[in-house]
Amino acid sequence: MAAAGEAERNGAGMSEPMADTALRGGGRGPASLEGLRSLRIESDQRAAHGKPTGRASRYLARPAFAGAAVLLALAAYVVLARGPFRPPLVEVSRVVAVSQGAGSASPSLMLTGYVVTGRKYVDLGATVPGRVDWIGVEEGDRFEAGQPLARLEQDELRAQRQFAAAALEAAEARLSELVSGPLPEELARAKAQVDEAAATQRLAEQTLARDEELAREGIVSLYQLDAARSDATAAQARWRTAGEAYNLLRRGARSEVVRSARAEVARSRAGLEQARSRLEQAVVRAPFRGVVLEKVRDVGDSVVPGGVDRRGSGSAILRVASDDGLRVEVEVSEVNLAQVKLGQPARVVLDAWADKAYEGRVAKLRQKATVKAEVVLLSSDASVRPEMGAKVQLMEASDTAAGASGRLLIPKAAVVPAPDGPTAFVLDGERVRTRRVRVGAARGDLVEVGSGLAEGQYVVVKGQDKLRDGQRVRRAN
Repeated sequence: MAAAGEAERNGAGMSEPMADTALRGGGRGPASLEGLRSLRIESDQRAAHGKPTGRASRYLARPAFAGAAVLLALAAYVVLARGPFRPPLVEVSRVVAVSQGAGSASPSLMLTGYVVTGRKYVDLGATVPGRVDWIGVEEGDRFEAGQPLARLEQDELRAQRQFAAAALEAAEARLSELVSGPLPEELARAKAQVDEAAATQRLAEQTLARDEELAREGIVSLYQLDAARSDATAAQARWRTAGEAYNLLRRGARSEVVRSARAEVARSRAGLEQARSRLEQAVVRAPFRGVVLEKVRDVGDSVVPGGVDRRGSGSAILRVASDDGLRVEVEVSEVNLAQVKLGQPARVVLDAWADKAYEGRVAKLRQKATVKAEVVLLSSDASVRPEMGAKVQLMEASDTAAGASGRLLIPKAAVVPAPDGPTAFVLDGERVRTRRVRVGAARGDLVEVGSGLAEGQYVVVKGQDKLRDGQRVRRAN
């Protein structure tokens, strides 16, 4: 009774395993059995309402623990990937060398200007009117001589070419017919027509003779006699015509007819060449190797050769410049004119690529309202483009340092102050190495380095504040 009362007080809180324990515990009597039945009924009711029993609860808990473990692993990965364990991101710049020829040079004068070409600028366009169908380059793109750059719509031009080709084919067939002469079948047919006309003519003559005899006897009327005479005359004419046609066919075409046919063939051939040329002129090709400065037209715009609109020439599609003879054009004030000499060495640094320096030499001085100097680039690469801004450092030759080797240039940002002297971080695979450097004269945003580095190495220019020797890094550029 005590066991049954305890079970009734616990009610639904007793699970199925507890009921099994009560059975094994030796509960005796009707009250005990009645309590166990009530527990079984409550357990069945809970299962019917979708509530898990004790054993089912343990099975359902296992996936929950597994999901939590996966979430913890993902969180740990995110922390490790974004946290301090990931290598820092750095920007690097290449160490460049600037040779100085037979002797060294010292800075003389800094000038600013723009990159130009020997041919200046050229507007490219089609020589036939039409609508722009395709442009294959963008501003700043480089191209080779003969490369297709743009194209007009060609459907109508193709139709004209096909019409001209058909006209030429017909003219050539006519000439071939005249030159080769008639076929045997044609001669036989013409001879048969002559024989038929002759037979008709003889019959008409016989009919006329009979009608004349009958007319004298008064049997045939004058009207019938006149009809017979007319038939005889017509038959005679047809016979002569057939004979002449047969003779002409046997002799072949006259020379003037053949000449006319030959002229028609030549005219048709010229028309086909013209149609082909117009079709080819619808494609704009590069006349030289260079770079695209501006897209004057867009796809869908109309071009008219010889016309002028607000954008310039009516036929221009692209404005380009040649790569030949790249130079920097700078203005020189009167006070500095004495420092500029023809043949003077110069160092050129583009505004867009401050980590590169190019050798140059003053090639021309033009004295007009303002004095302009042209510095020819003795060495250049694909980075140099017309209309780029540039700084020109004119140099003065020094006789005391003849035979000096080339100097290395790095950005000023790459130099890191240190107690033992200036240092720089050099990229070595995926790690950086500390190098002590001997810093020389500044060249704008660049600085000369006398030792510690080699041409072609990469130095860190951004993100080196917290780096240490041998640290793993990630390159951003």
